[in-house]
Amino acid sequence: MRAPGGLVTVRRAVAVAVAVALGVIPAGCGGGTHQAQVGATAPGLSGTALSGHRLVAPIGRGRWVVVNFFATWCGPCQKETPELVAFATEQAGRRAGAQLVGVLYLDSAAKARQFVAAHGVSWPIVDDPNGDVAATYGVHGLPESFVIDPSGRLVRQVFGGVTRAGLDSIIAGST
Repeated sequence: MRAPGGLVTVRRAVAVAVAVALGVIPAGCGGGTHQAQVGATAPGLSGTALSGHRLVAPIGRGRWVVVNFFATWCGPCQKETPELVAFATEQAGRRAGAQLVGVLYLDSAAKARQFVAAHGVSWPIVDDPNGDVAATYGVHGLPESFVIDPSGRLVRQVFGGVTRAGLDSIIAGST
């Protein structure tokens, strides 16, 4: 008996492997073919959250936003999660603190819900099962984060894992 979604997961894995082999995606945890433009207005971000509700990220609405692309199958993503939890906790205690928004890239929403519960993730996560949001942002690999200022301008694209201190430094250095 095949698990629900098993064929979809296999197809996604094959698509990522083919893209890596063709050089469309750098070796690693997957990604896109474009690069977001630092200094320009960040793309909007909306979609279905893991909760099933529609989510529209507060980009350009007077607060910092960190958009983090990840997958539960990505080792570096798993490693950075405690740092993101620390950052989100720190920011939640600040007036007008930064908002963290996760984007689940080519992964199972059911696995992500388990991951979120196991790691104490408190921020909203948009499901990106086909990689459309990642393509809009120009994700190159996972994990990858985008730091957006209160006016909606993309100030930094971070390739690889982030740390709480690193995100704090980016925000402090950009104000």
